[in-house]
Amino acid sequence: MGPLRGIKVIDMTTVLMGPYATQMLGDYGADVIKVESLDGDVTRQIGPTRHPGMGPVFLNTNRSKRSICLDLKKPAGRRRAAADRFCRRAGLQRASAGDGAAAARL
Repeated sequence: MGPLRGIKVIDMTTVLMGPYATQMLGDYGADVIKVESLDGDVTRQIGPTRHPGMGPVFLNTNRSKRSICLDLKKPAGRRRAAADRFCRRAGLQRASAGDGAAAARL
C-alpha cells in the first residue's frame, strides 16, 4: 500500500546509501527486489547479531524487500536475471556505482 504500489524496483545496491534509498521506495509501497552476490551484502556483518549475516544495519536498510542471490559475474547468473519475470517487468533499476556494469548488462 502506498503511492508507489504496483512499481517494481530491482535493487542492485550495496553498503548503505543505495539500500537506504530503495528502502524508502519500499516504505512507500514499491515492490523492491534486492539482488545480492552469493557472498551477500557487506552490511550483513555490521553490528552485533543474534543470527550470522543478519546485522541490524542490514535488517533496517533492507526491510520491505524481497531478495534473490545471483552471481552476475558469470554469464549464467546474468542470463537468469534477464530471463526472470521480475527484471522484465521492473519499473526501476537501482545500482551502486560499483555495480553499474552488471546492471547495464541486464
